Amino acid sequence: MVLLAFGLGCGSRSALDMPASSGTGPCGTCGGGSTDAGLMSVSSSGGVLSSGESSSGGGTSNGGVSTGCVPAPSGIISWWTGDGTLADLERLNPGTADGNVTFAPGEVGEAFVLDGASAVATTTTDFPVGAADRTIELWVYLTSSFGTYPSLTEMFVQYGTFGTVGAAFALFTFGSPSLYWSQWGASFTGGSMSIGVWTHIAVTSSARAITLFEDGQVLTSQALSPYDTPAGTTFYIGGQGADPQGKMDSLTGMADEVTVYDRALSQAEIASIYTAGSAGKCH
Repeated sequence: MVLLAFGLGCGSRSALDMPASSGTGPCGTCGGGSTDAGLMSVSSSGGVLSSGESSSGGGTSNGGVSTGCVPAPSGIISWWTGDGTLADLERLNPGTADGNVTFAPGEVGEAFVLDGASAVATTTTDFPVGAADRTIELWVYLTSSFGTYPSLTEMFVQYGTFGTVGAAFALFTFGSPSLYWSQWGASFTGGSMSIGVWTHIAVTSSARAITLFEDGQVLTSQALSPYDTPAGTTFYIGGQGADPQGKMDSLTGMADEVTVYDRALSQAEIASIYTAGSAGKCH
């Protein structure tokens, strides 16, 4: 994560929000770029267990030009940087580890490392519900094939109620490199993701039109009715909990800079986040 300098110096954050190490930015050591701090594990209660002990993680950047951090778009509800912490930068929906969640150098600072049987779980306070406009955007890094039978899903993010038609809101792959969005009952797909590189993905909802993005480009945009995401559910990064068939469809790879907004970002805004690459969003 990087900070935008105003006047005489950087903004301030608590130690909880600081990455394990910082790069050099427009205001000195304001974060951004990969770190060499090693891996840290967290328990299911979210506490740090160890440093430098896991062998997972790392990755190759596939970001954009990285000419400096991009101003964070307005409308952010929650922002999980993955910079050695499960905390929500907006301090609204802190994460907890569902299984073994670790950290490693990511696209922007550090990232969450998921092992195919774990996830970051958070509350959904102030999340868009019903058919309200929204955006979810993040960086993902796949380290395995695109799911194997009987669990074909590499889940990136989801909330709502799985098993109830129209009540879920999820981004994932399903047995192929294509990016999927589904509300449980209908799905849209597009693009072609790669293993071993960072990919920026996003979904926006605007007046019931769902638009998928990959690396700043529109993949598909389609109107869908009905969908009605209920309030009070759990938001998962890298998993979904048990679905109605009892499967835990989780990501084998990494997720970074997961951000939820209360409006539909424009294509230009999403492209600017991709283009910023490892410099990330200013905050």
